[in-house]
Amino acid sequence: MAKTNTTLTEKETALLNIIAEGMDCPGSGWLHEIGDGSHSEAAVLGSLIKKGLVESREDTDGGAGTCYFVELTNEGAEIVGLKDDGFGGWE
Repeated sequence: MAKTNTTLTEKETALLNIIAEGMDCPGSGWLHEIGDGSHSEAAVLGSLIKKGLVESREDTDGGAGTCYFVELTNEGAEIVGLKDDGFGGWE
């Protein structure tokens, strides 16, 4: 992890790293596919969002109920050492 002024807990670091690994590409994915779906994880995700390291959007269009797509912000990607791939993603 890169040095940062943002202090992270052990659980925040773990979830940030999981999101960094992503599902189909680094730095993003459907939360239910990359996380464990627990209430604890939701609280940690909320903390990462408040710190500006992750963005999340709700999607109810797919017929699978409510799902959340999560993506690292520029600051979140920097912390985990990902770089902009020039195509709107991370590498």
